[in-house]
Amino acid sequence: MHSAAKHIDAGKRTGFTLVETVISLSIMSVILLGLSSALMIASRAVPSATETGQADMQMTDMINQLRSDLRLASAISYRSAASGQQIALELNNTGISGQPSTVQYRYYTDRQVITRQTNEVSEQTLLEDISGFSVSTMQEDSLVKVMKLSVTNPNTVQYMFEMHVALPNKPVVK
Repeated sequence: MHSAAKHIDAGKRTGFTLVETVISLSIMSVILLGLSSALMIASRAVPSATETGQADMQMTDMINQLRSDLRLASAISYRSAASGQQIALELNNTGISGQPSTVQYRYYTDRQVITRQTNEVSEQTLLEDISGFSVSTMQEDSLVKVMKLSVTNPNTVQYMFEMHVALPNKPVVK
């Protein structure tokens, strides 16, 4: 009986040998290494969410700032030329210390930037890589009721941003 237990028929074996297991694990590791390399290369080909998220956030901040300034405007002046466009606002005095009395937004076509300048303070660049900028107004006589702004930035997820602002103070067009 003892000799029968030691003798195992090679045809009835049910498990893997150590050599087969080591070979299969090494093949699997080579395959996984190749897949992870392909995934790393693909992840660098697409812009990261952080980069596009920052561009979207900057666009949203600029639009919110312009919307706030427009709602305080008592007069609006808009100029367009080959070099770019300018929106000049005269703001109502709300009594807040440090509040600007004039604000100018400029879009420079050649540099593809939007800047903001308050009173006599130097211009600050708000957005870069702007490929399109347009402004239109809905007026009643010489008063602006609604202003529409479209800004195109290819570095953002949304690509084009539009803003419609109903102006409660109905600023005068200059």
